Amino acid sequence: MKWGDHFQIASGSSRHETASGKPYRVTTFRNGDDLVFFPRKEKYFLFYAGKDTADRCTVEESQTLPVVSLPRYEKPAQDALS
Repeated sequence: MKWGDHFQIASGSSRHETASGKPYRVTTFRNGDDLVFFPRKEKYFLFYAGKDTADRCTVEESQTLPVVSLPRYEKPAQDALS
């Protein structure tokens, strides 16, 4: 997630349902913040780490970027000691 020149790094999202069966997704960020998305209403809420109430979010801009596959890093094999 980006705003201005700042980024938040997430570890992925998980799918859940409310007690009444409404689906929602949670994206957890490394700093402890959670972004909750309700797809049926297209509503977003951000729970800042350590706070009990959420802030309502709006999508101001959206873009699709190409997927980049980075090469796998292999640690060089060490020479056997003689």
